[in-house]
Amino acid sequence: MVDWTDVAGILIYPIALLGVPVPGGDVANLVDALVAANVTTKPKTHLIGFSMGAHVAGTAGSLLAPKVGRITGLDAGGPGYNPFDLDNWLDKSDAVFVDGIHTCGGYLGYAGRYAHVDFYPNKGEPIQPACAGKLTPVCSHLESFRMFARTITNPTRYPASNSTSWSSFVNGGCAINSAAYMGEGVSPST
Repeated sequence: MVDWTDVAGILIYPIALLGVPVPGGDVANLVDALVAANVTTKPKTHLIGFSMGAHVAGTAGSLLAPKVGRITGLDAGGPGYNPFDLDNWLDKSDAVFVDGIHTCGGYLGYAGRYAHVDFYPNKGEPIQPACAGKLTPVCSHLESFRMFARTITNPTRYPASNSTSWSSFVNGGCAINSAAYMGEGVSPST
């Protein structure tokens, strides 16, 4: 676990956002040190980041060669996200396999696709079912890591459908692919 509250804890969001490259570089250095100490290999390394932390993981991944095996973005931070400046943002070039779980898209999380596979539980927007009765989108944002955590002990908890749009899914136009599961157990071939 990487504690980057010195940067992330800044209450002025744009300033915290500008600080993402610093912990991203630190994470890249940590991965290199762990590989050099024969603790792990880059193909076996899985970086997981929540909100702006997803972009920290992406920044680290962009600095590493060869690439780490996997990065998971848990409702990657949306405000300020610039898909044309990918050096400091999580995208599918940052690891061999990148997956994203969107639970507060268009609010606190980025709604667009950035990964090899993007999951949009319950449309990927607030209010997530576990957050019913809560008017703030924060609960839905936090639900991304709660959902991911549930898949560690139950990797088939969230079956996914391949779909081009939410309306197509709702209208039954998407085939259920029982081999595709959101979370820890997702296959890189998804």
